[in-house]
Amino acid sequence: MSDDGNSQYSFEDSPPNNMIIAHHMHDDENSQYSFEDSPLNNKIITDQLHDDDRTPYIPPLVKWQAEVLDPNDGRCLITNASPQSGVTYIHCLPLRIRENRKWTGRMEWYWGLRWDELDLRSPHNVFAVSCSLGSIFDFPKMLPAWILLPEDHIVDAFYDSLTKLDKEEKPCEDEDKIFAFFVSRGRLPELKTTTFKYHLFPLPQRMQSMILTHQANPNTDPDLSAPPKPSDFSVHLHPFNTLPWAESHLDPKFVIMEAGRKLMLVPPYEMLKEEWFTSRPALQKILMIFEAWRAPIPSVAFSGRCPDYYTPEMGCPPRTVDDITECHGRSPYYSYTVDSKREKEAKKYARSKGYSNSNSQQVPPKQERDNWTAGKVVTWSQDVSAQTAISDAQSLRDDDVDAGTDGSRTPPRRLVFRNGIWC
Repeated sequence: MSDDGNSQYSFEDSPPNNMIIAHHMHDDENSQYSFEDSPLNNKIITDQLHDDDRTPYIPPLVKWQAEVLDPNDGRCLITNASPQSGVTYIHCLPLRIRENRKWTGRMEWYWGLRWDELDLRSPHNVFAVSCSLGSIFDFPKMLPAWILLPEDHIVDAFYDSLTKLDKEEKPCEDEDKIFAFFVSRGRLPELKTTTFKYHLFPLPQRMQSMILTHQANPNTDPDLSAPPKPSDFSVHLHPFNTLPWAESHLDPKFVIMEAGRKLMLVPPYEMLKEEWFTSRPALQKILMIFEAWRAPIPSVAFSGRCPDYYTPEMGCPPRTVDDITECHGRSPYYSYTVDSKREKEAKKYARSKGYSNSNSQQVPPKQERDNWTAGKVVTWSQDVSAQTAISDAQSLRDDDVDAGTDGSRTPPRRLVFRNGIWC
């Protein structure tokens, strides 16, 4: 596999000749896990590739790439158990997130990627873990069981990339006076290493009865002639603070985003009862980073003036744009009160032009996509922006000197500290 200048993750090596590779993976509107071609040209039913949402199909090529990058040689990231003991590969940030274009589009904006460039099938989002831990890592029908926490200095690096404001909307670095956070497009720390250390952090009411055994000094001999010694194993009980830090190739952005997503699912009273923020200050910072990365992006992102993110030739449906950007040109920093006269007129104008999602007449998705040409997308964006743009006097600008010309100004997101929790 050759290097690609447009790809973030590429490999020069190729998998072994006896490895079967599934290729030409693509999204399908009716299925979360689908593909065009299959190994040996045999038709495989996608429903047989997974039991439920916990075990989505991972192509063999992605598994091989993850194993090449993995400093643990395919061993369990948490327990260091050998692949022979039952290890599975899972996604850190679930694949079903890609169905929510609102989330993925915002991540692409803040991470400095182009529209529809985020690849959740990347080997930097796949890691090996024991089957018992992998089965409870992501279960949509129940509360999350555990997350991975990066080292404090990694979390601090991403946290420092956020812009902090006080109640008077002025830059603030005093932790006691910070009232709001926002981040500029592509403003990420430069990480000089390719591997990072993570630690398991259990979430409430899911792992209290579990016991984890960690293997030290694993046997790396291919023929496994030397069996492990009893002294190589250590037993760890909840909350597993004695587990050692594990080195992995996982991208910290995926880890932080998944940790923040799961922390948002935990009831606030559980956080207060467990005193999480007191024992783990990094958790609060992860929540702040997560909120900043999922904040609405400026409408100018789809106006054609940000070619590094989106160009009209991509043919993005405006209904997706309305979900991903700030509502009708209004910054999320300001409170959501009753619509002003100006906003009501803008909504009425948009409905009359057929731009609104609230039309009573249902249009088939295929017909709706076909009706939106690149020229109509540009016209729609300009009309709505002209009707609903917030005046410069009311908007906040970041410290990016090019914000006024390249459209990189990002609206801040307001977070309020209530009862010991940022919300």
